[in-house]
Amino acid sequence: MFETFRLAGAVPAILHRAALMAFLLLGSGPLQAARPLLTDDAAVVPPGACQLEAWGERPRGATILWLNPGCNPSTATEVSLGFGWLKPEESEAIPLRRLQIKHLLVEGGERSVGFALALGSEWAPTHDFRERFLNAIATIPLAGEVERVHLNLGFSSSREAARRFQASTWAAAFERALGARRVALEVHGTSGERAGWQLGFAHEVLPGRLQLDASLGSRFGRLRESRAITLGLVWLSAPDRP
Repeated sequence: MFETFRLAGAVPAILHRAALMAFLLLGSGPLQAARPLLTDDAAVVPPGACQLEAWGERPRGATILWLNPGCNPSTATEVSLGFGWLKPEESEAIPLRRLQIKHLLVEGGERSVGFALALGSEWAPTHDFRERFLNAIATIPLAGEVERVHLNLGFSSSREAARRFQASTWAAAFERALGARRVALEVHGTSGERAGWQLGFAHEVLPGRLQLDASLGSRFGRLRESRAITLGLVWLSAPDRP
């Protein structure tokens, strides 16, 4: 789920980790996993509402673009389908896809912990790669809606040609609201890989409807080799009304 995309033979091996470290499952929440977080939150968009997330990532040696629409057709389940394009500096663009279903198990509040479960798949249509993942999510309020902690624990199983890989994943994020702005610091990791960090910033241009965001992250001790910058926006539709 985090930094496990491999694409054998698709791009030079030196680009695999750096260029694809940001290919992950951004989950979905009130503003799509409170983007720009990598760590998912225990929330879904309001019933009958849809959101569109668009962002660009600039890891070293490549550019990645994403469009990720998602909707909540029921009361507690959100479905999203992402369309991505990876463009290494010296190779042709590679299409990426991501399907996720997230179900809200317990709705959190200003004084109560929220729980959710997400499952999905990531793949490259033009290459023999597919990954499936399962992620348990908790959101813990520290100071109502002003300060929150998000915790993730997951498992992924991927196939690359004839080879198969399995890994456990984890992530933790601290998020603080500053009026219409949010800042977040998080750490995340995959078994067998060096852990990473990310600092994110978001600003609601139209409260509850339009957000602009950015992030900077890398693996610990590997800033020069694995640095990744993202810039994006999130648009949330008005929910259906009876």
